[in-house]
Amino acid sequence: MKSIVHVVLWGALLMLGLTACSMQMGKEFSGPRASEVLRPQETSMEAVERALGAPMGRGQGYLPGAGPIDVWEYHYATATAGGDAQQKMLFVFFDHRRLVQGYLWYSTFE
Repeated sequence: MKSIVHVVLWGALLMLGLTACSMQMGKEFSGPRASEVLRPQETSMEAVERALGAPMGRGQGYLPGAGPIDVWEYHYATATAGGDAQQKMLFVFFDHRRLVQGYLWYSTFE
């Protein structure tokens, strides 16, 4: 009987601990601040990296009228074991001269 009580108590403590757990992924950034730094046709890749750090991901794309572009991605996300999750994403588009062509950011944080 004593061992069953211990199992139940440990299980309850484990469940309480898991509901308090949270996880973070990526690097925190400010979308509005990024908007101030990212000036199309002016800001270089090097200046973006100095201001925002190294991107979390890199890729390539194609936009009509702009041609081939390099894409850098920044993200930050948090989640709890209770199911609450929020995220921010920033995509920066560069032309063949390594200058910002444009950007897109969004956030589910309130």
